[in-house]
Formats: sequence, structure tokens, C-alpha cells
Amino acid sequence: MLKGDIVVPHDNEEDLVVRAQEIGYDFLLLLYSKDKRPNTLVLQKLKDKYKIKLHIGIIVRIEKSNQIRSLPGNKIVLARSTGTERSNDLILSSRLVDLTTDLSPAVGREHTHYRRTGVTQVHAKQAKESEIAYVVDFARLLALDGGKRLSLFGRLAQNVRVFHKYKVPIVFASLATDIFGMRAPKDFLAMARTMGIEDTAVVGKTLHKTIKAKEDRAAGRIAAPGVRIKS
Repeated sequence: MLKGDIVVPHDNEEDLVVRAQEIGYDFLLLLYSKDKRPNTLVLQKLKDKYKIKLHIGIIVRIEKSNQIRSLPGNKIVLARSTGTERSNDLILSSRLVDLTTDLSPAVGREHTHYRRTGVTQVHAKQAKESEIAYVVDFARLLALDGGKRLSLFGRLAQNVRVFHKYKVPIVFASLATDIFGMRAPKDFLAMARTMGIEDTAVVGKTLHKTIKAKEDRAAGRIAAPGVRIKS
């Protein structure tokens, strides 16, 4: 099984690549904001120098519908939600989005009988239909401490249970901006089990499958969801 992680470089691509290779990853998805173009020369040198495979995508926070319409159809897209119903709906109903995260608000008062997850059965069905994978963002957890971290963990775990019930693909990733935020594959598998997913082999394959599906569509090898063109 190929093991991969998602990172968000800040002119430190080589540091992230070296660390990823050290802790056992086979590939990395490097995400850049729409207004920050990756340095193709640097990336090519890294591809030539290291064995680890590199994929490039964009990361964007979605608030308005025009942001969805302007997304590229040939790049891997991770869409961050603002945690509002509007943002969640825009993202989960889009065929241009491949990965999503931040569907739950990080802070906020809990209700007595349920957690403010931001995710419902309707959202899960939307994600399934749109073939969007849900990303559990480890960096978001690391940014909090104490009760806030525990509260967010509970909300993320609830989201995972809802999505898993409806067979929405789930990715556990660091979304690290530096090497200190990165974690080994075994750490994410342990987190998956803690959140109630026993079939961690399926989780481990999700990111690679998501990337391959987008690259196949961009190359014209898939005409529509589930319809592959024979070469």
C-alpha cells in the first residue's frame, strides 16, 4: 500500500520532502494557494533527487459561489470550509473539489444532546455523489490545546463516523507547513482507529486513489464519474 501525506509548503519544499521520506512516505501532495505558484524548477530538482513521488494541488477557503466556479478542473483541489452551512453546501456539491476539510467550527458552545459538527447525513450524501474525500486535518488539532483540542477532536470524530457510515472516502493528513507538524503513517492509522475506523487499510489507500482519479480525469482517461475510457 502506497503511503502519502498532504503538506502546505512555504518555500521549504525540500525540508518537507526529506522528512516525508525519512518517516516512511511514498508520495506527497503539495498544496499551494491560488495566488502562489509553485516553483516548477525547484520541484523538478526534488523529483530528480529523491525517490518520493510529488503531486501538486491547490488549497482554497470557500466562502462564495464564484470561488467554486473559478476552480481549475485539471488540478487537485482541497477546499477548506468556513464551518458555515453555506460554505459546506458549496463545497460538497461541487465536482471540481477533490478533498475538503474544516467542515466544523473550531470553537463554539456544545449543545446538550449533540455536537456542533457542521456535518449531516445530507452533507455525507452530497460528498459521496460528488466523489469528494474528507480530510482530517492534524495541523488544526495541533494549533489548539487543552479543552479546545479535545472538543475539536470530538467533532472531527463525529464527522468521520457520519462520512464513514455513508462510505465517503476519508484521509488523515498532517497539512503541515513545516517538518515539526508532520507525523508518521502509523500515527494516522492509530488516529483512525481512535475515531472508530477499523478498516485502516482502506483509509491508507484513499489519498492515492483520489489523486489518481483527478489525474485520470485531467488526462481524459475518465469521461465521467465511474466511466473510464479504454486506451
